[in-house]
Formats: sequence, structure tokens, C-alpha cells
Amino acid sequence: MKKLKVTLDTNVIVSGIILERGIPYSILELWRRGAFLLITSNELIAEVVEVFHRAKTVKNYIIPVEKLSAIVKLLKQKSRVVIPAPFTQAIPLRDKKDIFILETAIIGKAECLVTGDKDLISLRSQSEIKPLVIITPQQFLELLRGTAETRF
Repeated sequence: MKKLKVTLDTNVIVSGIILERGIPYSILELWRRGAFLLITSNELIAEVVEVFHRAKTVKNYIIPVEKLSAIVKLLKQKSRVVIPAPFTQAIPLRDKKDIFILETAIIGKAECLVTGDKDLISLRSQSEIKPLVIITPQQFLELLRGTAETRF
């Protein structure tokens, strides 16, 4: 059976690592067990690392260096790491820093981009990103569990 190809936004990965419970954590656990193929990029992995070095994150959460190193290693070994390619057409993205996430998903031929970012979610109807489907972590978990009511 063909595995679903999925790009997880940085916010989903970081939340799953920090909280170790809830929907983002469940998604990471399903990925670790091989429920879907994660499409990522060095840029996305670097952003995950950068978030863990931000003063706010360091102040509020204790993530040992060894754990972060293990996560980076796992992301590189158990994912398809692609090189994002710039879009040839303009996409109306408010936060231009997020463009590499879309580029990662599209160049990696991901079927889903899972994010909690409202700016990315607002692009669902843009024809430039099709056939990519942008969904929330809750919707993705429902999709994996076979409880989703519709195709997003």
C-alpha cells in the first residue's frame, strides 16, 4: 500500500516534541511508526532547531541537547529530505518566511501539508498549490484514523 506523503509544518513538529501529548505528538508518533512518509527539507529541519534555540523556548522548556540531536537525526534518516525550489508564480502568502514550507511540500510531491498556521491554511483554495491539500493537525489525525468525513 502506498504511503501518504506529508509535510509537517514546523509548528506541528515543535509542539509534538515539547508537549509529548496531544494531537501533534500523536502525529509524530504515527510518523515514527511508519503511518506516512514525511517530506521535509534541510530548511525546515533548521527552523525546528532554531525554534529550540529561541530565548522564549529555552526559558519555558527544557529540551536536552541530546534529545534535539536525536530528533534532527531521526528527521534526516526517516524522512524524504528535498531541496525546495522557488515558485514560478506568485502565491499570496502574508508571511514570506513560510514560503519554503510550501516549496518543500510541492517539490516533494506531498499530498498534505499539516499546519496550524492560519496564513498557510488560508491558501487552501489557491490553484497554484494544487494538488497539495492544506489541513490542520486535527483534520490530519482524523484522516489517518479513517474518521474524516470529507476530502479536504
